[in-house]
Amino acid sequence: MANVQCRCPRRIPRTRKNREHRNSGRYDRIGTRYSTGRLKDTNTMRRFLPLLLILFVILVYLGYEYFKVVKIQDPNLESAIRKELDLNPTEPILLRELVSLESLRAHHRYITDLSGIENAKKLKKLDLSQNEIHDITPISKLRNLVELDIRKNNIHDIALLSNLYKLEHLEIGYNRIADITPLRKLTQLKRLALTNNELSDITPLTELTQLTILWLLKNDVRDITPLAEMKQLNDLNLEVNKVRDITPLSKLTELRRLLLGNNQISDIAPLTGLTNLRILFLGRNQISDIRPLNQLEHLTFLRLSNNQISDVNPLANLIQLKELHVSNNQISDVTPLIDLAQLEKLNLKGNPIQDIEILISRLQKQDSIGIDVVEAPHDR
Repeated sequence: MANVQCRCPRRIPRTRKNREHRNSGRYDRIGTRYSTGRLKDTNTMRRFLPLLLILFVILVYLGYEYFKVVKIQDPNLESAIRKELDLNPTEPILLRELVSLESLRAHHRYITDLSGIENAKKLKKLDLSQNEIHDITPISKLRNLVELDIRKNNIHDIALLSNLYKLEHLEIGYNRIADITPLRKLTQLKRLALTNNELSDITPLTELTQLTILWLLKNDVRDITPLAEMKQLNDLNLEVNKVRDITPLSKLTELRRLLLGNNQISDIAPLTGLTNLRILFLGRNQISDIRPLNQLEHLTFLRLSNNQISDVNPLANLIQLKELHVSNNQISDVTPLIDLAQLEKLNLKGNPIQDIEILISRLQKQDSIGIDVVEAPHDR
């Protein structure tokens, strides 16, 4: 039988040196895992560190803003704000309090400087009427304004109002405004008062089709074509202008109050279809023919003073009239007015009337509330 040599490796005795050699790999692996874990933690921290820094800065900023004191330059404006916030004269006006303000009434306080009010970013209603303001820059920051009253100031430039898109009610009368181009973007406007400015061109109003109330009295307006599509209007004041042609008003059938006194109007035919009218002022014009008024049966107040009217027959159908002013015309026969039983006030002063007693007697017999024939004040 052949000799077979065993090629198995000899068993190495477990000496201390061998054990250390075998364990060294294990320790290396443990160390590697420990180092890798620590590296991952470091990378994670590095990744989140910018976010933590940003969060820290935000918290510091918010804390600063929360306790920030706002300086209001104009003492009269400051006083109005303190009153609205219920603060005494020594208490600081904090930004967080000013930001929470939604309504501020600061009219007739001799305010000249609006600096600081731009911080009241939640303001919805602001009344600054009857002051001495000329720079409205701070107001342009108040994007949440719905109602703004800055009438009776020294304002001539309203360009900065163009971004107040939420405005529904704007009063800028009694200033020195000649250009209203910035208003064309304020398409949410429902009420607009431009009384007593320096306006001649009202073309920018063309796009303001949501308007229900528009006051343009005491300007220099001649052409009212831009008003033709304002079919939501129910109150229009064009008194004391230079209007001749009122044709653009013929489609404004929602009108209930129309003031056209003190213009250059002679033809009132475009008013024929405005049957919702309750109040109509046509005094101080050049009107002689009032037949177009015949169908305006809902009229309760009619002013026709200071014209060239001689025939009042067309008024006989206006049985709901409570107040009628036809002073300073050429009327001699008032018998067509006999059936106006609702009349409470009648102004016939300055007419060549032959016998007014018959009219008064007849109205009283019809149990009218009481007829008062007086001289009315001159047309507004």
